[in-house]
Amino acid sequence: MATASQATNQRPSSGMKLPCTTCAKPIGIVRCEGRLKLFCRTDLNEHRNQLSKQLEEITVEHDLFQQTLNQSTADPRTHVLISRINAWEKESKNKIKQAAEEARCLIENQAIMNTKQIGIWKLQLEQLKENFLSPSSVAIEEAPENFIAKILVKDLETLGKKFEQVAGYPGINEGGLAFQNNTSNNRSLLNSQVRCKGEYSGGIHNIRLKIEQYANGLIFFGVNSKSAPLNVNNLTVASSYGWTAGANNTVYKSGQALINHNDYVSDFQTNDIVELELDCYRRHIHMRNHRSNKQYELQIELEKCPFPWMFHFGFSMSGDRLRIVD
Repeated sequence: MATASQATNQRPSSGMKLPCTTCAKPIGIVRCEGRLKLFCRTDLNEHRNQLSKQLEEITVEHDLFQQTLNQSTADPRTHVLISRINAWEKESKNKIKQAAEEARCLIENQAIMNTKQIGIWKLQLEQLKENFLSPSSVAIEEAPENFIAKILVKDLETLGKKFEQVAGYPGINEGGLAFQNNTSNNRSLLNSQVRCKGEYSGGIHNIRLKIEQYANGLIFFGVNSKSAPLNVNNLTVASSYGWTAGANNTVYKSGQALINHNDYVSDFQTNDIVELELDCYRRHIHMRNHRSNKQYELQIELEKCPFPWMFHFGFSMSGDRLRIVD
């Protein structure tokens, strides 16, 4: 450990001068308060010159920035961001122009290809015409197989497609294949009811009928449950489902008379073929007028119209006549 006398000897005496920070000569006489350094006169002058030069550079940079700021304020287009946007715009225009030029070239090339293809097609067409007019690779032979379809005889009675049950005046004729209403005219009352023989609880069943005579009264085409009584004008029972030919466009659903239900419009005429289809699986009835191809469908509620089902028809005008054709 240094003694007190040694510490005293290490400190410079009051007569000693500190060295210059730049040249290290012990002749420093001026202290720079900004830098907290000592300089001799020569280096002090150099230090002042450096400070003056730095101040001058700062002044120049200040003036340039002030000029740039003034220009940006006077004309925003000179701003660096605006310049970048302008450059992007120019580059984008060049890309669009290039893409448009390429598209035009593709279209022109496609037109040339189409012209060539048309020429090929024309040549192929000429060859087809020549082969058709004078075929060289076609021969006609008589096939030994029979190609004429056989005539099938169906027993409509076995299929249940015969009129059988009647309410009102009897009008069944031709062995049950035709029914004609023989009661007095009543355009608003179905005064004759008739059902077919068939009873259905499963499968899909259809019947086609021809309207041989029609006086523009009411004719009902539909289905009813076998358990429902067959009485004159009994379509109001809950088991009645179907459509009426007539001006009112009436649809019966669960015995309720609904006008234009599901956009139903009656368009029946004499000689129309009407087809009904009962689908016991899907529980619906479908009707189609073959002439107009209008088709309608009703969903049947089994709890209101229990199995077995029967095709059911009704008439209001005397002389109206239906024939079973299939």
